Amino acid sequence: MGARIIAIACRLDDLDIKDAEVIGKRYYIKCNHHDFNFLDVLRWVYWVYDKDKINWNCTIPKDLNICNELKCPLSDLKQFKRGR
Repeated sequence: MGARIIAIACRLDDLDIKDAEVIGKRYYIKCNHHDFNFLDVLRWVYWVYDKDKINWNCTIPKDLNICNELKCPLSDLKQFKRGR
C-alpha cells in the first residue's frame, strides 16, 4: 500500500512519470522486500499515471497507521468528516 501512496503523491505533485519511478525506487530500497518487489512499485506508478484524474484518500494511510487523525490539520474539513 505504501507504493500506492507514493505514486498518488507524485502524481498529485505533478511530477513526471520518470521522477515517480525514481522516487518509487528510493522507497523500495528502504523497505523490507519479503512481501513485494520493485515491479509491484512500478505497477502502481503506471496505474496511477494512466488515470485521467487521481484523488487523495486518507483511508490508506489510516489503514497503515501512519496517519494520526487527531493531529491532522485537515480533519476539520467537511469532506473528511463525511468519511467517519
